[in-house]
Amino acid sequence: MTNQKAEWELVNPKPLGGGGQSDVYLVRTPERTKQRARSREIIDAHRPMMTGTAEHMSQNNLEYVEAIHEYNRPDLLSELGAMKVFKLRNDEAQSLQRLKQEIAVLQENRPGLPKLLGSNVDERWMVTEYFPDGTLEDHLLEYKGNPALGLEDFRSVVKTTSLLHKEGIVHRDFKPANIFVRGYHELVLGDFGLVTCPIKLHVRRPTKVKPWERTISYRRGATWEYGLNSSGPISTCTCLARFFGAWSQVNPSLSENISTG
Repeated sequence: MTNQKAEWELVNPKPLGGGGQSDVYLVRTPERTKQRARSREIIDAHRPMMTGTAEHMSQNNLEYVEAIHEYNRPDLLSELGAMKVFKLRNDEAQSLQRLKQEIAVLQENRPGLPKLLGSNVDERWMVTEYFPDGTLEDHLLEYKGNPALGLEDFRSVVKTTSLLHKEGIVHRDFKPANIFVRGYHELVLGDFGLVTCPIKLHVRRPTKVKPWERTISYRRGATWEYGLNSSGPISTCTCLARFFGAWSQVNPSLSENISTG
């Protein structure tokens, strides 16, 4: 799935978003990029025919008009992608390892994760499918007053996270801004820039706590893996509890239902 960065046409020089590790840009697929390039060649080469048969003049003008239409028409969703361009920090080896790990997780085409459309480690970028509806952070108010819908939609994210953890893959940056919306209420877990793949999984079940508060601690060798902005070992359950906390800010009845459920 290796491509050259130049094969992807930039739609807008302004990033869709980004952070300390990378910036994300909206791009056109190589197929759409080539299509527009061919149309542009026809447009640039066009010269009005002053002589010739009416049929030839009509055909010449038709190709010109079709090229203009093809070049300027709105891009289909399948013709777009989100290019993540990685920044190399002081620890270049660590930055490259994070890039490789994120690509490795996505290239297996696991359910519930963004589709990987292209990547190039040497050029420090990868392209995933584009989500025009944004992230769950943009849609929290849709669940206000409807906890049943929230629980139903979130079930897929729980399933995806559970499957990843069975493979020893830890996301480590679980939050609404990293859960994308695909179509109608289909949630997709993305942004694996901080992903780790622990060698050994340890489960610790504290007493006198509710089931969703149990802490699953991950250990890689003798090094504990912590979640982002976390003061201790983090787990699927911990992440989900924090996530429901964010949801309860716009839907208090959700946390009430969980507590009494």
